[in-house]
Amino acid sequence: MSDTWIVDLRHYLDEEGEIVEHLPGPARSIAQFHASIASWTSAFPTAGAQRTSVYCRRRPDHVQCPGEIHAGIDSEGDVIHWFCPACFDNGEIRGWQGTRWDRMSGSEETSFPAQVEPAPPGRGEVERMMRDIQQLMSEHEFDSIGEAKSFMEELVGKPLPFATADGDDLSRAQDLCYQAMEADSSNKVKTLVSKALEISPDCADAYLLLSELETPNSESEFSLVEQAVHAGECALGPTVLEEDAGYFWGLLETRPYMRARLRQAEILANRGQNDEAIIQCWDLLRLNPSDNQGVRYPLCDFLFVAGNDEDILKLLDQYEDDVSTEWSYSLALVLFRTEGESERANHALDDALKDNPHVPAFLFGRKKPADFLSNYVNFGSQEEAAGYGLSGTPHWRDTYGAVRWLRQRSWSRALSR
Repeated sequence: MSDTWIVDLRHYLDEEGEIVEHLPGPARSIAQFHASIASWTSAFPTAGAQRTSVYCRRRPDHVQCPGEIHAGIDSEGDVIHWFCPACFDNGEIRGWQGTRWDRMSGSEETSFPAQVEPAPPGRGEVERMMRDIQQLMSEHEFDSIGEAKSFMEELVGKPLPFATADGDDLSRAQDLCYQAMEADSSNKVKTLVSKALEISPDCADAYLLLSELETPNSESEFSLVEQAVHAGECALGPTVLEEDAGYFWGLLETRPYMRARLRQAEILANRGQNDEAIIQCWDLLRLNPSDNQGVRYPLCDFLFVAGNDEDILKLLDQYEDDVSTEWSYSLALVLFRTEGESERANHALDDALKDNPHVPAFLFGRKKPADFLSNYVNFGSQEEAAGYGLSGTPHWRDTYGAVRWLRQRSWSRALSR
């Protein structure tokens, strides 16, 4: 289900035009997200929506939505309209004119991550549009690339500058895998995947889909995941693996390989090979530092299991802008592990409790995570707390004194209201 955001940017600003310093984490994240869209769109204004370099902020199941925001300014020049072609989140931004993110008036440039000018018309633009179309094919039910292309054209309000084609063997095999992902029976999945492998034996998603039909963490599942990783390596070739490290997720053809590598790491951890799983995850973050997959979340769990507090702090610092419940409570816990009830640890826990007060009920066992889990979560919600309760409870209970500390701080906060 998509969300629609109607935002007036001025509501997030102080008297000096800066984002209010003491906004709660989720609100600050929302303000930064919309400010980045306003900055990019006002820097490259067009009559219709165009692709920006701003990634979607939705994270179902702690996995970053792969969409990149499309945005444009209305004919009156007052409202910025935006949407995500992957999850269909959308919205309007008002009150951006005259702020420091209004690039049309020559005001100060944004302090958020640098925005990238769109590629000029030509091969680069065609490739980017094709990736958007393939993304739509992977996320939604379209019978053909042509149908997805037409839908995309309706969204952006203009024809896309390329013609659809059947593509190479691997592309055709991948299309069958996308259909298999939407199949309603295991027999249909097997039929589609078999056809895909007949067309291209280097289709990583085909092996990955077959692995999902096996018993979780079994030898047969692990063997198929290993085949998926190998197929992905063969499909990409050594040049891509060596030269494109650093922005892997931006290349659609790398995603089956990345999915297989992450699943391989998860199985390794479940089989007791935690150190190997950690190595895999760090390498995935090397290939894709922006971490659209959400690799940092299982990696954080693996590091807690290993008791590697130094690397946990390193990971938390690497993604310090993450405002999720998992990140705030993990920071509080690792500071308690390394410093005890220090001022810094107490402050971190108080911030975590403020951002999501529902977590203690799950960590204390008063609520069961399974009763609240959902595919879509909002920051600070019970659903997000349930997700963290599922993964974080063992780490809190395995840390001597942590649950008692959490209980005392949460009680003190409740009594001070």
